[in-house]
Amino acid sequence: MFQIPVVALDIGYFSVKGASRREKNDTIKAFQFPSQCSHVTAVHKTSIGMAALSGANVTVNGAEYFVGQDVVLQTSARQTRAITENYADSPEYKALFLGGLYYFLRDYANELRGKTEVEIRRLVAGLPMNTLATHEAKVRELFEGRCCTNAGRS
Repeated sequence: MFQIPVVALDIGYFSVKGASRREKNDTIKAFQFPSQCSHVTAVHKTSIGMAALSGANVTVNGAEYFVGQDVVLQTSARQTRAITENYADSPEYKALFLGGLYYFLRDYANELRGKTEVEIRRLVAGLPMNTLATHEAKVRELFEGRCCTNAGRS
């Protein structure tokens, strides 16, 4: 099993931010992408000059979403982004979490070849202090334990 020592993931209302420390060369890799999910209904759209989109297809409760840096290219003008009281308990929040995992794993792609399991030893979650009491249990449930992701098959 491949182990990643520590990563930090903050799923905000505006963007998802993540960082991990590479022990091999003592560097920090970071990423950011919009906190938007596009429902996958057809083939991905790319723009002229693009070979592929930056992001991943993830499945939550049987629904497929595209999340990542190029999500705005996949989101329709009629698709809105709702931020509700139970945001941390929404399928979109879980899709963004899985998208964050995709970006962490993408950074370790060479080391992960041939491996089927990865252990993140410490996953630090960002949560605003004004919502900590309300959402801590749901976020803890999502961030702790085992997680299976199909992220990266976009």
